[in-house]
Amino acid sequence: MLKRVLFISYFFPPLGGVKVQRALKFVEYLPSFAWMPTVLSVRNADHDYYDYDLINEIPSRVRVIRTYSFEPSKLYKFLRACYDTFRDFSKLKRVKKTDLCGIKSQSLALKLNNFIFIPDNKIGWVPFALYKILSFFRANDFDLIYSTSPVFTSHLLGLAAKLAFKKPWVVDLRDLWVLNPYLRPPTKLHSKISRLIESNTFRKADKIVTVAEELRQDLIENYPEISPEKFVVIPNGYDQADFESESEPKRNKFSIGYIGSLYLFSGRTPHYFLLALGELFKQFPQLEKEMDVTFVGPLDRQNRKIFESILFRYNLKKMVQQIGPVSHREAIKYMKSFSLLLLIVGKKTEKHKSRQDHPYDRTSVTGKLFEYLASGKPILALTAEGPVKRIIQQSNAGFVVEPEDIEAIKKEILSCYRLHKENKLKAQTKREMVARYERKNLTGKLARIFDELATKES
Repeated sequence: MLKRVLFISYFFPPLGGVKVQRALKFVEYLPSFAWMPTVLSVRNADHDYYDYDLINEIPSRVRVIRTYSFEPSKLYKFLRACYDTFRDFSKLKRVKKTDLCGIKSQSLALKLNNFIFIPDNKIGWVPFALYKILSFFRANDFDLIYSTSPVFTSHLLGLAAKLAFKKPWVVDLRDLWVLNPYLRPPTKLHSKISRLIESNTFRKADKIVTVAEELRQDLIENYPEISPEKFVVIPNGYDQADFESESEPKRNKFSIGYIGSLYLFSGRTPHYFLLALGELFKQFPQLEKEMDVTFVGPLDRQNRKIFESILFRYNLKKMVQQIGPVSHREAIKYMKSFSLLLLIVGKKTEKHKSRQDHPYDRTSVTGKLFEYLASGKPILALTAEGPVKRIIQQSNAGFVVEPEDIEAIKKEILSCYRLHKENKLKAQTKREMVARYERKNLTGKLARIFDELATKES
């Protein structure tokens, strides 16, 4: 007999992007392990892009309940678009030089967002989703509650369901919450409130799942009063079926591709890579005819300024292109078409540098890393110590360079270009290492946690 889990996730199809994949794949494969999810998600999400193809991956037996959410960020985006349009028409100007140090990593909107909303700006989802939980749950006796973040508001709903119905509750943290190195609480009061919410969540949860051992260790160190056994690791992963259905397109040139978002507030920027590329182009102008670089995914305004500046300064517009968000299926096609996959790990905020010596985040483990691994293409990772470097080296999947070391980046690009010319640029990936990140296997691990908690409850 199938057991039932209330599955709370803000990011769920038809929303697109990497934030959707973990929840979607768990939902897709949980019925294979005798767990039937009922998904609680949002109807009117504030999100940059949609991927309606992903709806076809939701099993027909799975019920998805979508509720309204009050989304104040939509108003800001509308006003911002009006302002940008007016500015563009009133004063056309071309960016000739942009210094990364002169660009603020946090926009006014993000600062206001962090000041007004706790734990995040999706708090407007709570009253509508909570009403649905309290009304729907009474008529449907679930065996377990699961909530996943981002967004952290999901865990407030999970906590409410836990307190109301006394069922086992699993908290899934894809990113750190209070310890997140990219979020700067505007005041000490904000920090205390967030810490209070997080500590209550952790104390009431029956299991806390993270995506890397480094994250788990940080949580254990910061919550010594909680048993370490409560914290477990289920990494992000890939679905082999997604790759088997797509053929491998061919490109004539040596091609480098980055797939994913680039938001400066999260520390991810193409700045150093593009500077290295520009310097390399000055030394070897012939590269323009033999190399192309493509960035696929959303780009925020700050990174767009950096993009325009460096491409103009080094005359890279024929070599480098930026494509907006694409469907997951299209993203995999792009992934399989490139000679080399670029991975950029974010830089921490100044406030959090004191926690560790290095300014780059050792806990960052982006979900696209695992699809990169599954593609079989070599990876050039701009990252410091941490799980990304460890996984790439253990899997023998590519090359790792310090993110701001422009000379080292130049050297690695040139080395890969020469290997490609000799038809020797191939990943020597250890497939047995990569196989441990297959989505169905990871879902089985989650289902065993569910089984353990459900057995204790009964």
